[in-house]
Amino acid sequence: MRTYTTDYLVIGGGLAGSTLGFLLRQAGANVIVTELLDARAKSKLCGGIIASLATKTFETVYGTNELLTLQPLQCQDWTTSCFESSYTIHTQYPIVQRKDLDDYCLKRYLDSDGILLDRVKTTAVNTAEHTAVCLDLRTKEHLTITYNTLVAADGATSLTRRMLTGRKARFVLTLEGTVPNIGNYIEFNVMPQFNGYCWYIPRREDAQIGCIYQYNYSQGRRERLRNYCNRLGLDVPRLRSAPVPSGDDILLSAQENTWFIGDAAGLADAFGGGGIHYALVSAQLLANSLLGSTPYTQAMEPHLQELKKIASTVDQRYLAICIKAALTRSDSQQN
Repeated sequence: MRTYTTDYLVIGGGLAGSTLGFLLRQAGANVIVTELLDARAKSKLCGGIIASLATKTFETVYGTNELLTLQPLQCQDWTTSCFESSYTIHTQYPIVQRKDLDDYCLKRYLDSDGILLDRVKTTAVNTAEHTAVCLDLRTKEHLTITYNTLVAADGATSLTRRMLTGRKARFVLTLEGTVPNIGNYIEFNVMPQFNGYCWYIPRREDAQIGCIYQYNYSQGRRERLRNYCNRLGLDVPRLRSAPVPSGDDILLSAQENTWFIGDAAGLADAFGGGGIHYALVSAQLLANSLLGSTPYTQAMEPHLQELKKIASTVDQRYLAICIKAALTRSDSQQN
């Protein structure tokens, strides 16, 4: 059995885990990041819009705006349609392939001499003895990692969270697929009566189409996405599903020296985005805390309050979207 010893064991090599590993390595700490999948091949579902908060956090963490030059930018108008109403917000968002973003962060971690063990499944965690037992899925060999601090960054369905708490986090499912690029615009087709929406987001030569709905209406999401594709004149693509934290089931720590960041902590606004920002900011604030700055739970409190407010006003937000769409249409008719 292989054995490792490290200061920090980070379970999950996605955006949050790689960023935390990078920041800790910058401070000279010993870090091991484990990843269940092939870290270099995996591709997370994501429309690819990088909101301004995420852009600012990225620049703060990595000291560069290189995020915005990962590909030629497509800055589009954002059109939201509600029933028969629609309005366009003339604003600009960089659109970056999520895999490009994840690969960039992983590369920065590896370039800092961070250790990555991918295709490794964590099968047991003993927080009293600070050890984790893992299975190498390539060789079928077991390995033991002794750590000082454990960080779970293994996504919305975090196995680590289930092992340590006995239950999985609440999440909703998105459906996404790749379609031809039929127009130089971003569209969100909002359906307030279902608390959800579909989207069309152009990227390079193709576009991403998908949908997300609140719990009670998740059973009909495939049909609504099919209808949306039909409205745009697109064939229904091969669809993949992905969990997104509901935003109302947040856990930052389970036990002493055990922490959660990103989706594993439940940090996302399922119906308004923000997952990239919360992955980056939680990694940044935890790294600061572990290196002697403001305690993680204290530093995260303003973000938790904002997410709590968002989670309690989903219905009102969709109503506001409808009202704004109707008013915008009325204004344009008068003009």
